[in-house]
Amino acid sequence: MKKRTGESRAIHPLALGAAYLEYCVKQGWLAKTGEGDRAQYSLTPAGEKKLANAPLNFDLSKMTSKGDQTKRKRRRRRI
Repeated sequence: MKKRTGESRAIHPLALGAAYLEYCVKQGWLAKTGEGDRAQYSLTPAGEKKLANAPLNFDLSKMTSKGDQTKRKRRRRRI
């Protein structure tokens, strides 16, 4: 086994998020559709219960409803 002597290995910051998403899929908290850049994740009923009190910096309910909203028209300024 190789010992590390003070050298640090750089970890890509997005790799941590991807690993957590895969963990949540394995636990049954998220459902994954698609692969690669086209992958989409949705909460399962078990995930809603388990992740409801997770200390995340965003509201999970707003994430799922964002795609359901119709696109608003821009208001033009009158001159």
